[in-house]
Order: sequence, then structure tokens, then C-alpha cells
Amino acid sequence: MKRVIQMLILLIAMYLPSIVWSHQVVGNDRYDTPGKIAEIEKYFKERYNLELDRHVVVILEPSTKAYSRRLQSLKVKDYESIAYRSQALTSKENVIVIDCSGLSDRSYMFFLAHELVHQYQFQLLKEKTTEDMVAVEGLADIIASDISGYPIEIKNCKISYESIKSYYDFKASLASCGSATIYQARFFMRNANFLDYFKKE
Repeated sequence: MKRVIQMLILLIAMYLPSIVWSHQVVGNDRYDTPGKIAEIEKYFKERYNLELDRHVVVILEPSTKAYSRRLQSLKVKDYESIAYRSQALTSKENVIVIDCSGLSDRSYMFFLAHELVHQYQFQLLKEKTTEDMVAVEGLADIIASDISGYPIEIKNCKISYESIKSYYDFKASLASCGSATIYQARFFMRNANFLDYFKKE
């Protein structure tokens, strides 16, 4: 019954955002998620003069198994493999799902901030898409680390920008090179300005 109620809340928040006046958190929130979202929004307002004009639903799952089930219910392709190689996922439809197993307060803030950076990216891109995965993922990690204070590894792994720029190439590089792909994207974006890549129209 509790699961049914949660799904109803999620559907209302996703498809009828005008009747919901704030971001929603679904699940056992031991991290003060609304407070953390407010910190992230303050960062973007002060740093980039940007306000998040979309309602966001944050779903907290207590285990990787529950995270996998949630991704399945949201019709995510390859949900099982994604659940076991990622800690969080966001969608253009304003939903963020986080696997909270083993997360400290600071690491949770990092993953929440990373996914919210994607929401700002979606907002600025509107209906457009970007084929620059280096900017999408590299900037999300750099900004999330700056907000949360969570340390990340930034390293030049001698992978060229063009070889990991497209979604397909980035995904292929992750499969073959693993974390080096992420380190390299962070390296390229380490001094970048968010608005140089995602401009407000």
C-alpha cells in the first residue's frame, strides 16, 4: 500500500507540476534533502544567476536492489546493469533516483548535486539535446564536488576530447577504459564555465 501511495505521489508530481508547489522527496529522507536542494539552488543563483524553474522529484531508495526495481518501474533501458554501475540517475521528466546504500551525508550531497546540475542543463537546453558528453558529465562532477566538498579524482588519462564527446563514444569508453573516462572529462572541464556550454536563451 505504501508503495502504491508513493507511486501516486510520483505520477502527480511528474505530470501535474502546477498543483505541487515545491520539490518532492519520496522515500526515507535521512539527509534533509529539501535543505540540500536549497543550498544547490543558492549556489546556482549566486554563481550563475540561474533559478531552477522546474519541479523536481527526488526518489530515495535504500538498496541497490530497490534502486534497480525503481528504474525498472520508470521504464529505464538496461535498468539492471545501470543500477549496478551507477549511484543515481536523472531524467528529462524531472525525476532523480538515488541509491542511498552506503552514502555518507557528504557523498549523498555530491550525487544529489550532480543530478541537479543535469536538471539545470535540461532546463537551459529546453527541447534541444547536446552531443557533448564531456561537458555534461565533466561539469556535473566538477560543480557537484565544489558544492559538496566531496573529493574527486581529476586526471589527464591521455584520452582525446573528440573520442569521448558523443554519447555513443562516451559510453564505449566507459566500457573499455572505466573510470579513466570520467577522470578525463573532469580534467577537460576543471576550469570551464557552466554558461559557456549551457547558455540561457
